[in-house]
Amino acid sequence: MKIQYHVCMAVLGTACLAPLVSAQSLGTATYRAFVSTPEGESDTGFLPVPTNTSFSYNGTDSHGNTYSYTGEAYATGGRVPLADIQAAATGRVASLSGAAAEATISYAYRVMPIAGSTRSTVPLVISVAGKAAVSASSAFAEGYALAESIVRRPGSSSILVSGFAAAQINTISNNPSNSYNFTQSVVVGVGSTGQISIRARGELFTDAEVSATADPTIVIDPDATYEEDGQTYSYADEFMIEYSETIEQWVACAADLNGDGVLDFFDVSVFVTDRPDYDGDGGFDFFDLSMFLADFSAGCP
Repeated sequence: MKIQYHVCMAVLGTACLAPLVSAQSLGTATYRAFVSTPEGESDTGFLPVPTNTSFSYNGTDSHGNTYSYTGEAYATGGRVPLADIQAAATGRVASLSGAAAEATISYAYRVMPIAGSTRSTVPLVISVAGKAAVSASSAFAEGYALAESIVRRPGSSSILVSGFAAAQINTISNNPSNSYNFTQSVVVGVGSTGQISIRARGELFTDAEVSATADPTIVIDPDATYEEDGQTYSYADEFMIEYSETIEQWVACAADLNGDGVLDFFDVSVFVTDRPDYDGDGGFDFFDLSMFLADFSAGCP
């Protein structure tokens, strides 16, 4: 999933050149990867850097039936903080508890003014996405998976946006896939700290594969403006989002017109359909096309 974190998002045709601000006071993001099998556990604990762990085992039960299982949990950082797990079993795992893999990431965010803006609240656009899936390789397959994203309101423990997906396959239930992907507009206070947590988990027993991913996106609403002293200002030009350390922040990419973090045909389609004043001169003409193509060719930071 290519879901981005923007320091600020430019209004179409306007580059966002605000410097990145240190987020030391927000603390450090924590990453945890955990796996558990009948043979033991591997837990990275909550680390200040992206981490992963895995398991692999082959065995024979008391009846001479062979089984094997593999799994891995990734709590990744960088431009796409992502909790991800994958695991597979062949034959029955010789334990009632099965084998499990889990990845968890927790970090903080806040909205801050770029250059002296006195607004006390700012509109955000928050998206959460996740998927849990289980596939079966026999009629007796058993596996479970879940994905979860939670974004809490700055200065409060209340939940602004959340998503949860669970999938399972066993002898009485067949729900092999579940997902969430939705966007919500909210208004938050400036300067207060909010918390984000994402989790992916899978557990397997018999002849199954499980997978799960979870991640969120927060941006300043690119279309929101306000009036002050007879002037119109864009919130996206006046404010930025700070994150905990080790969560890399994205600068705006003007040619990414659909805001998905990738330059592709869909951005071109938006340009052709909307015919935006890309160069900010008050009209749509050849110069808008020329600037868009130049930015598109240059790629995103």
